[in-house]
Amino acid sequence: MSVTIIIKVIHTDKGLVLDPEIQAPTNGHCQHEMLFATGYVAAAIETVNELNEKFSELENKPGEKKHVY
Repeated sequence: MSVTIIIKVIHTDKGLVLDPEIQAPTNGHCQHEMLFATGYVAAAIETVNELNEKFSELENKPGEKKHVY
């Protein structure tokens, strides 16, 4: 058995947003696979939250020079 993890990354005005989806067969799946998939999605969400914090720290204040990426 296997599960499929789909993580869509969406860029919005408020930063990055994830739209995760875990697909598993309807006839049953291994608990270990679901645990791994759930942990993987949780780690991705945590990473995006950290990135959004870093991006917000880099935003320009009024009157400052613009950052070049």
